[in-house]
Amino acid sequence: MEGPERLITELVLKASLAIGTIVLILAVRFLSRRHPGDVRTLWYFFSLSHVISLILFLWGLSSRAFENESYVGPVGSFLKLLLDETENLEFNLLLMSSVVAIIVLPQLLSYILSAVSGCASEFWLFRAVIPFLVWGLIKFFAISAGIWFTFAVSDYCLGIYLGRKGMGIPFAFENLAISFSILVIYRSSERVATFVVQRCPEGLKQTAQRIHIWASRANKKVGKVEQKGKV
Repeated sequence: MEGPERLITELVLKASLAIGTIVLILAVRFLSRRHPGDVRTLWYFFSLSHVISLILFLWGLSSRAFENESYVGPVGSFLKLLLDETENLEFNLLLMSSVVAIIVLPQLLSYILSAVSGCASEFWLFRAVIPFLVWGLIKFFAISAGIWFTFAVSDYCLGIYLGRKGMGIPFAFENLAISFSILVIYRSSERVATFVVQRCPEGLKQTAQRIHIWASRANKKVGKVEQKGKV
């Protein structure tokens, strides 16, 4: 059974590498024409992750933390824990969601409570929430790609597999393709959002404006009093 299973695994990895490479090339071409700064930023996260993970790998190698494709000793245990936490998508999503909740919920509650007395103001951090979430997800996959590329170096150059033999390059390209694709979708959705806002019914816009005027009515009264005092 090892023969067929190994063949299937190799085919899947090759297909993953081919698809990831094609998607990566298309995404980079799209972004380089419209958002070259995003391309530089994403490649920087990948490079930073690869360099740091490579340094940690060399540290583990000098400390003899790798043996029989596994992590051994206190250094190996630390590196294994660091790797598991870094590649834990569920934990990273939970962390980002918690940060967003800490930012958004107090502002929302404060707006509602302040609106009763007409002292509400616009959400000054709300607009940063979506970019924070999207870029957090983008960075996660870019960092993961850098780590997998380090596995590829240890695999092909040093013969140290760490339980990931032959998977480094395909998984690195796959994570890079996902990261760049998310960025493409995000930048494309900005145009869609602008289009939707522009086509939003005027009645809905006016209703939202009237609600905010009522919620911030005391602010305007104070502004008028201050202007009279200056005169």
